[in-house]
Amino acid sequence: MRLFSQASNEMNMIKFFSTMVVSIACMSTLLGQDASPWIQYNGSEVNHQRVLVRFADPSMSQDKFLPSDLLAEAGLSVVYRMETVVGLVILENTAGKLKPRAGYKPNKDALAKELDARINLLRDSGLFTYVEPDFIWHPTAEATDPAYVDGRLWGLRNSGEPGVENADIDAEQAWETTVGSRDVVIGVIDTGVRYSHQELASQMWVNEGEIPGNGIDDDENGWIDDVHGINAIL
Repeated sequence: MRLFSQASNEMNMIKFFSTMVVSIACMSTLLGQDASPWIQYNGSEVNHQRVLVRFADPSMSQDKFLPSDLLAEAGLSVVYRMETVVGLVILENTAGKLKPRAGYKPNKDALAKELDARINLLRDSGLFTYVEPDFIWHPTAEATDPAYVDGRLWGLRNSGEPGVENADIDAEQAWETTVGSRDVVIGVIDTGVRYSHQELASQMWVNEGEIPGNGIDDDENGWIDDVHGINAIL
């Protein structure tokens, strides 16, 4: 009987822990799902859980110099440091990422007020060059080139007619970052460039020190008529 009782107790313990594991898994499913972080704030779409700040004293962005009390009061912690901009960090309210129950719909007006309070608290501290929400930006420029619109420039955006859908260089995603600049000069090392091509003619770099087609090295750099570049294979 003792063996039976011991076995029964062990089975009950296994059932108990199994139930606990299932319960924890269910709770994790309910609590671990992120509500959409995007809300309207002063007419713009922002992530209410994040704030971007740049420390006036860049050294304060390091862990040992962080204003821990201020960040704790704001309910924020450092989640990322921008290496390209000294002193710029992303702060996030990680606790705000949990949902208390399935189907939870946050009060976005309340979230906007909460974000505003955090931003004002940080700004009033005087420790930062700037304090901003994490805005979401949408590109406003659209390509109007007929060859792009009708699909002939399928290498930039491939709709599948012709070719294979999405077999392209994702130009539209790149344009969300930049649409280029005439201040940037690209050197092409290849068999040549047809500079008279309709897509390139207005974009080509021009050596203003040369007079095209006169057969003279006007800028005295050792190359004759190098208006758009040189022929290095002579």
